[in-house]
Amino acid sequence: MTDWRDNASCLETGGHVFFPSQGDDSFTPAAKAICNGCPVKAACLEFALDNNIDDGVWGGTSPKERAKLRRGRPRPCGMCGQPLTPGRGNTARYCPGCKQEARRRSQTRYNTRRTQLGRQEAA
Repeated sequence: MTDWRDNASCLETGGHVFFPSQGDDSFTPAAKAICNGCPVKAACLEFALDNNIDDGVWGGTSPKERAKLRRGRPRPCGMCGQPLTPGRGNTARYCPGCKQEARRRSQTRYNTRRTQLGRQEAA
């Protein structure tokens, strides 16, 4: 299986172009120019957004640009991965369909731990 990174244009250049020193954005235009001709630019950007990468140039975007994109992007459900309904102040971790299952699992973990602690105290 081929990884998207195997086809990235940045493999032929040094990392210093894509990861400038703290506060030095002078290399960003050069990195973006390399990204513009890259065949895996979209996959690279998606990877950076999915993994909350805050350093360097990924998919032709700076950290500030990715933060802006991330704010408008719905978060995935913690169980099924479906996008959650975006909204101001929405802190939900699960979609409505997975919420009950998440509660059940949490209660099971709690009960198991409580039973283990009870056995330790009895011994």
